[in-house]
Amino acid sequence: MSLSSKPERTESRRRRLTGTVALAGALCLWSLGQVTWAHEHKHTHQNLARAAFRLLDTDTPFFQNVPLGGLTEQDIEDELAQGVIDEDECLEFDSTGSNHNWGNETNWNSHFYEAKRGTKLSINVLVGTGDCERIRFGTHTNAADRARTLYGMAVTDYHAGRFRSAFRILGRVLHLVEDMTSPPHVHDDPHGELFSDCGGDSDDFERWGYCGGLAQETAGKNTHVCEYFYDPDHTHHPIEDPIQFINCVRPPSAECHADFDNDGQAESYGVPPAGFQCQLWAALQILYGGRPQGNRLSDDPVTIRPRENIGFAFVRHVADITYDFTTFKVHLEDVSSLNDPQPNSELKRMLRGSTRDDCNNILPANDKGLCEQAGAGYRIRGDMQDVGQTAAEKGSIEKAWPDTSEEWWLMPTSYDKTIKITPRGGIDVFINGFAYIENAGGEGPAGLGEQDSFIPLRYEKALAQRLYSTPLNGAKTMLRIYGDVLYSTAAAYGAGLIQAFIDEVTVPPVAVPGGPYQGEACTPINFDASGSHDPNGTITLYEWDFTNDGTFDAASPDALFPYAYPSVFDGLARLRVTDNEGFIDEATTDVVVTPDVTAPVINEIRATPNTLWAPNHKLRRVTIDVSVADACGDSMCRIIGVTSSEPGDGRGANGTEPDWMVVDDLAVQLRAERSGGAEQRVYTVTLSCIDAAGNESIGDVTVTVPHDQRR
Repeated sequence: MSLSSKPERTESRRRRLTGTVALAGALCLWSLGQVTWAHEHKHTHQNLARAAFRLLDTDTPFFQNVPLGGLTEQDIEDELAQGVIDEDECLEFDSTGSNHNWGNETNWNSHFYEAKRGTKLSINVLVGTGDCERIRFGTHTNAADRARTLYGMAVTDYHAGRFRSAFRILGRVLHLVEDMTSPPHVHDDPHGELFSDCGGDSDDFERWGYCGGLAQETAGKNTHVCEYFYDPDHTHHPIEDPIQFINCVRPPSAECHADFDNDGQAESYGVPPAGFQCQLWAALQILYGGRPQGNRLSDDPVTIRPRENIGFAFVRHVADITYDFTTFKVHLEDVSSLNDPQPNSELKRMLRGSTRDDCNNILPANDKGLCEQAGAGYRIRGDMQDVGQTAAEKGSIEKAWPDTSEEWWLMPTSYDKTIKITPRGGIDVFINGFAYIENAGGEGPAGLGEQDSFIPLRYEKALAQRLYSTPLNGAKTMLRIYGDVLYSTAAAYGAGLIQAFIDEVTVPPVAVPGGPYQGEACTPINFDASGSHDPNGTITLYEWDFTNDGTFDAASPDALFPYAYPSVFDGLARLRVTDNEGFIDEATTDVVVTPDVTAPVINEIRATPNTLWAPNHKLRRVTIDVSVADACGDSMCRIIGVTSSEPGDGRGANGTEPDWMVVDDLAVQLRAERSGGAEQRVYTVTLSCIDAAGNESIGDVTVTVPHDQRR
């Protein structure tokens, strides 16, 4: 198709700008009556917060030994869970008894962080409802900056002994980390909707998690977040108003079996902690090893950059994960000629179908707003009227205004656009970049609901492939893929945030394993952890995992420990130190162990007998005993030669030969004879001892035939 001519394009842009102003006015009216929730705070956020806390190992000194003003583990969980709720509420003072005045201000505009640019929501207005009714311009910030402020408040309150308030505020930071697993919050998409029955929320994923059942309280509806976590015994803070959960089922106290890789065999993932449904527990095992992420001892510790703190770093890090998981490569051609191939791209490969019926959404596995008929096949829509965030197509609003008719957006940080004027005055537009699917449920450009019908043919993101073992999709909808991966990410990194906070406020010891170390197999290497220290106590235990395989091989109260590797090794050794309060730290160091080149040590060789008498010219059996030591274990010894101090046919030798015969590795027959005029005959028996690496040592022992018995 053609974008026609320049005058028409200018008029089209004028219509866009007029529409933008009208929509901005509608936004203000909408905002006064509605607040956009992210994930929904009382159910989705709370459930994810409780899941994060229960992913922690609470059999640690912090939970067992540190006095926290009488707070129990359950108290800490409840404060965190209420904190994630408070962050979406309009409060003056919270119920912890602290003196923090929250100003009756709504915070939702500060819950966005465009990951690649580090920017806040582009709508420059802060609004509220009820007691919060106010409009203020230019007062909001981005989620990472807000997390930095709140995290600093939590640390300050902890050190001041205001433990309940500290964990309540940390719950607010946890809310922001969880928001970063909601795609619109990392894509500058305020996802507002006029007259919504879900708190003004138009985002498919957020509605899928909560409003499919709870908000409407309709029998038979399903609330998807409860398919991941639900604990009916802990649905609200004990001193706060009860929260109603509808159509949620208590998880069975049984072993979890799931078939995420679609091989027809359900694998076992053990018995989950209380509240975890198998869907979440199994996904956490597959994606994150069932462990917290982002803290210093995790598989993926966050990097704290200059002018950041832990709260800021976690928001930035998780936003980046979600942005990459929900942004897709796209190639668009909007050209004047009839040939409009729109070459292969990641977004196109997600689409199904090759017939007109497929593309027109007669099959539920497609999304009408994403494709159109193209001869015998399909393609991404050529007119681009359902695309936002760019001036490359007509019908765009170009900014992050709520518009449920926009199906997907080009990301402003990651696309390039080329415009060519055709000889006949038409305009060809070529776009390469990345796109975000706004309406991931698949309701199409005209829908207002959260239908769950978009089933991508492929989902090529690394996290999805790790979970499902293949980019090819079966019958999983996009919202189910989001739930399996993003809810797991919220729980894992939420747990990591809590653990990172605990690590900071408790001042653990610092493990310094020394190194790098080099040595030879079977030769002791002296591991030295004397650089380890504890800022407010003493280190009482040093443990070494010499191959970093998860099993600690040695434990000692001493910082120095010699260890000999039995074979060649090139990898890491891990040190774990424990202080007098029971807190731990771990660190690794490089170790290179080369092959054993040290020969065994022959300590002693004995011949029995070592004297032959009488010299009767007969062969006598002599056995050899060898004492040999080698760091790599046993060595094999054998006789390799015998010599005599006399020739075999000397005077008195009686002409008998041979004078010796080796009959075994360590046994030889020697002839009891000597020359008549000689004082004695001396046999020298030579032995070779070889260790497992092939290193050899040579030794010998003598046996004499004396002149007479006095000698």
